[in-house]
Amino acid sequence: TIIAMTAHAMSGDRERCLEAVMDDYIPKPIQRKQLFEVIEKWAGNNRARMPEPAHAPLDLEAAFPRFGKDMAFFIEMLEEFLRYAPPKLEELITAVEERNTEAVKNLAHSLKGSAANFAAEKTVSLALALEQMGREGILTPNAPHLIEELRVEMGRMNEYLSALRSQEGQQSNVELSGEGAAAPGGGKWK
Repeated sequence: TIIAMTAHAMSGDRERCLEAVMDDYIPKPIQRKQLFEVIEKWAGNNRARMPEPAHAPLDLEAAFPRFGKDMAFFIEMLEEFLRYAPPKLEELITAVEERNTEAVKNLAHSLKGSAANFAAEKTVSLALALEQMGREGILTPNAPHLIEELRVEMGRMNEYLSALRSQEGQQSNVELSGEGAAAPGGGKWK
């Protein structure tokens, strides 16, 4: 995306910039509101869309404060969880196949606790159902289905993580704090 900034605010300047293969135009003196609107317009076209809250695999609003409202830290911890979970799911499959209810209980409990950190309620409820089966010593025919649903939720969390990474990358590319903020090349925005 190329946005022209010119000292000219004359009639026809915008059209000349757009004809010269610019994507947009901002006349000087720059108005903060107008600058941010143009940045949002163009950055918004490239951002990965976050799932609507009703369809998201976790509740970011509930989980974010647990990570000090630090998005980089949140992303790092979610990445770690998503590295940790797949081997645990494989162990859970083995435990169900071997009818090892103690292992099912412990593995499901571990996944449940980790997922709760991210307010991933569906993952928590699936893991809780498996944990209760293990605790009661009765693995129902539904256990493999619950594990498959957990696997689907892990996939959804991976997609959500990709969207977070993309959004975070886009935001860091267009973050401006107004007058006096550092500009590319170390100068100051005027």
